[in-house]
Amino acid sequence: MGSDKEHINLMWESMKAGDEQCLSHIFVIFYSDMCQYGLKLFNSIELVNDSIQDVFLRIWEKRNTLGNVQNLRAYLFISLRRRILKNKKEFFNTFPLDSIKINKDNVFLFSSEEFLESDKISDRLRQTLTKTINNLPEKQRELIFLRFYNKLSYRDCAAIMEVKEQTVRNIMQRAISKFREQMDSDLWFD
Repeated sequence: MGSDKEHINLMWESMKAGDEQCLSHIFVIFYSDMCQYGLKLFNSIELVNDSIQDVFLRIWEKRNTLGNVQNLRAYLFISLRRRILKNKKEFFNTFPLDSIKINKDNVFLFSSEEFLESDKISDRLRQTLTKTINNLPEKQRELIFLRFYNKLSYRDCAAIMEVKEQTVRNIMQRAISKFREQMDSDLWFD
């Protein structure tokens, strides 16, 4: 695992020195995760793809002034989140609202297919997990996605969500508490 991080750090340094190929490799490595995160933030593939392109274009343009990055995934998620929020305003100005089928309540919803990797859980448990997570508030769902799906530290999650680390820990504590309460209720009293 350490060698992957070292390899990515070397690519980052080479990209900052002007190696366009390394930027392409970083794009390929992180595109899927960024796309998945972006679509959780705003369910429009056009907006997400445009925002990812903007992030990488800006990185290339600013490469000479970029510093060292502790966690490139977290850095890219922070950049993408900010870019989506900025681009969202232009997106709504470009497309008439009635032509956009976007439900703000669908932000950070999970599907039962996301739990298919584990064949050790039943369909009922998979559906209960999905329902329980989707009933959590948006910030709690986002934190679950960042922390468990992307294995980011609390510090990185706090940076991405633009809150203090203790706030992230408090959000997680509330999420776990609500999650346990709902799971107990659904599994035992259903």
